[in-house]
Amino acid sequence: MMSNRLLSTTASLLLAGFVLMTNAPAAIGQDRLDAGTLANENFWTPTEREAIEAYVDNKLSQILNGDEAEVERGRAGLLDPTRAPGVSDRFQSQFTELVCGQLEPLLAVEAIKPRINAMVIADGLAHPRALGAIRKGLGDPSVGVRYPAARASESLLEGGQLNAAQERELIQSLEQLAVGEGEVHVVQALIEAMLADPDNNIDVLNVLNDRLAWHVGQAGASFMAESTAVQTIYSRLITANPTARPNIEVRGLARASSRYFLLSAQQLAEGKVPDERFDSHREIIRRTAVALEFAHEHVQSPQAAPPAPGRALNAGDWDELVRIGESWMAILKAGPFNYTDADLILPQPSAQAGLP
Repeated sequence: MMSNRLLSTTASLLLAGFVLMTNAPAAIGQDRLDAGTLANENFWTPTEREAIEAYVDNKLSQILNGDEAEVERGRAGLLDPTRAPGVSDRFQSQFTELVCGQLEPLLAVEAIKPRINAMVIADGLAHPRALGAIRKGLGDPSVGVRYPAARASESLLEGGQLNAAQERELIQSLEQLAVGEGEVHVVQALIEAMLADPDNNIDVLNVLNDRLAWHVGQAGASFMAESTAVQTIYSRLITANPTARPNIEVRGLARASSRYFLLSAQQLAEGKVPDERFDSHREIIRRTAVALEFAHEHVQSPQAAPPAPGRALNAGDWDELVRIGESWMAILKAGPFNYTDADLILPQPSAQAGLP
């Protein structure tokens, strides 16, 4: 038989539970947010905030659980409310800020699933409060975390919510990481994130030049990410009003293109490029040649342009491609480009280089 004290305690707990159920928002103690909560156009009251924080904590706990079904429910529970029919802008703003501010601790756990999901959520919500978590994800030892972190960076930069200092901080992180990253798909994502803002052309060109040392001595490495960068910057410049094209960007594109053209041609001529990388090497030669011809015409160089590489590529005449690359280097050393040997010389292999 229950003691009087136990009976009293039990009654108090039941009464407290009844009060919570009748007066608190539906999120308390439940696995979902009701339609009224999602449609609320007002700032949350302290009670509402406490309830929604409890909901978010529950979803984060599910992600930390490790069970695949629980992880899925936790991730969906943090992403889906912002996309639900009838959700108010006010709720979406408050909820996104709340969730993104809670992601960073997930990056500190040893298990990889929470770290990956933190970056997937940061990508889906794209709020400045996720900046700290994203920067941690970019430096994660696992490619499975770094890749979605790079995609989350792109979403954040495209969202336009970062202030100038935050954007510069993120771009610098991306630039530093892209230079030495060995996984081609991560490099691609890092560069595409930087290219999310058209004002970052110079930053991307700096990455290409700094990253060149990673490729030297690695004929088996892919140029896919670098080809994407050259093509994107070229497309931006050629479609711009000719009088508004920044000469520094045109010249920078020519410099990076000449160096990648020559390096790829040399690697082909050395006979060390594996079959699965031939297309990558050929493609960057095609794209850099087009960029060089554009820059040559834009600056009105008096030097005669070398022949296009198409015939040599089709014939497999790698030595001819090297000669074409060397001719472009000579043109860039003359006026009006006026680059020096130090600007164009191919670097020594990077100490950090290593095939993905």
